[in-house]
Amino acid sequence: MTEMSRFMHALFGNSERVHRNIKFFRGESANLSVADLCRAATDGIEQIVTGLSEPVSAAEALDYGIREREAKDLVAAL
Repeated sequence: MTEMSRFMHALFGNSERVHRNIKFFRGESANLSVADLCRAATDGIEQIVTGLSEPVSAAEALDYGIREREAKDLVAAL
């Protein structure tokens, strides 16, 4: 199964699932392929479906990203 077909199955394989507006941040990789994006998105969906992770709002994700960046900057300044 290709990463794209795995991703499509994760999105549409359950007809009872309610779809949400999902955002995926591309990260800092300079070379991001379609397969890489599909793999990361599928892994995230599977973590939510299995209860290993909880979905967050866009504001929560943005706040987390800002705090993570601030921590990296602080460590780099040491």
